Amino acid sequence: MVPLVVTPRFGAIDYPESAVIHFPAGLPAFEHHRHFLALERPDAAPILFLQSLTDVTLCLHAVPVRLIDPAYELHLLPDDLRLLGLSPAAQPAIGGDLVCLAVLHIPSHGPPTANLLAPVVIRRDSHLGVQAVQVDTAYTHAHPLFAVEAAC
Repeated sequence: MVPLVVTPRFGAIDYPESAVIHFPAGLPAFEHHRHFLALERPDAAPILFLQSLTDVTLCLHAVPVRLIDPAYELHLLPDDLRLLGLSPAAQPAIGGDLVCLAVLHIPSHGPPTANLLAPVVIRRDSHLGVQAVQVDTAYTHAHPLFAVEAAC
């Protein structure tokens, strides 16, 4: 039997168990949310929706970090590498089997921002994920998505 989840945003979604992304440590502020689906909607591209399977009211909006900063540099801490099942001997590169997403904050008033300080990193092959807080970096949790125009 194929699992089914009913969400307020997307309605009923049936999915194979192999599509579930597992966050062994959860996400900061959402530590109990460890199972998500990555949903794509052609009408919302390039936004990806990370739909919690623990609480169907939680759905995070995200985009690939390189869409925001083409030169984005990811550095994973030893604990993040361990949680992803990667060797601590070398830093993995974004692309290929490693997806790096910036979670978006879209307030009802004010400009949208992206969290480049703590991207969500997912291994495609194992469907393991972490939210990898970057240290010693100029990245911010509220990177503007659009340039602010000067007032005339």
